[in-house]
Amino acid sequence: EWVPRIDGVFRFGDRHRLLFNYFRYAQDRDYVLEDAIDLGETGIPAGTRASLDTRFDLGGLVYDFAVVETSTTSIGLQIGVQRAKLAAELVAATDEDTFRARESEHGTAPVVGVRAGFNTADQRWRFVAQGQYLDAGWGDFDDYSGDLTRANALVEYRFTDNFGLYAGYDWFKLNVRRHGADGMVGIDQRFRGPIAGVTLAF
Repeated sequence: EWVPRIDGVFRFGDRHRLLFNYFRYAQDRDYVLEDAIDLGETGIPAGTRASLDTRFDLGGLVYDFAVVETSTTSIGLQIGVQRAKLAAELVAATDEDTFRARESEHGTAPVVGVRAGFNTADQRWRFVAQGQYLDAGWGDFDDYSGDLTRANALVEYRFTDNFGLYAGYDWFKLNVRRHGADGMVGIDQRFRGPIAGVTLAF
């Protein structure tokens, strides 16, 4: 699946950067229940087909301080905030009844990370790798626990000082859950795959 994403970098000084990113994922899946589910007044027998509609949005703002900054090498430490929103709807229908459940949660939490960048002397070729970590327990995700781990690497070629193309690979793991009297709800999802895009610099 193609998933939209946008990243931005604002430099204010040789060692100081602000990084912005936004990612959105949406997926619809159908399942056949292997076991019967008892929900009090509603019972869903085994073999029932259920559909799950999931939406996930992630955006953040991170301050990056370069502990190493030369003409060809840059290594930075990052701290900032990420805001996440997860919404899901489950529908399971039988001949006699239909069960529908909606769950939506959003919150903001601190994120820490590290970045390493290398480029050729003429500034045409650039290589950047970074990793970030967020713990849901750090922020205001109500009773949710879990974490988000993200890593990516890319290679960029600048045709001019203002225009370039890049390609790379992105991976992150989202594992959040909430325990309550009625059970546990959450998501355990890995997102991974190649990335490609256009760089516009001003």
